[in-house]
Amino acid sequence: MGQIHALALHNNPGAQIIGRINRSPRDLHPDLVVIATQSDSHAIRAKRAGAHVFVEKPLATTVADAERVVATAHATTPRGSA
Repeated sequence: MGQIHALALHNNPGAQIIGRINRSPRDLHPDLVVIATQSDSHAIRAKRAGAHVFVEKPLATTVADAERVVATAHATTPRGSA
């Protein structure tokens, strides 16, 4: 699925792909992160870095982990933003 998302973004004139990451930390500062894996920690790290996050797969593998992702999203999203 990651390749399909990358191709869609590549073909969008308003988007610029600045990196494609596979589990290794990188020093990138994107505006948007597309997550196509089953890991809640990716969403939390991306939100803490200030990015908007689109999660293609299930948000997390447990309810508790999903609640952590949602809590992080609420804590890191400025008021009036969606």
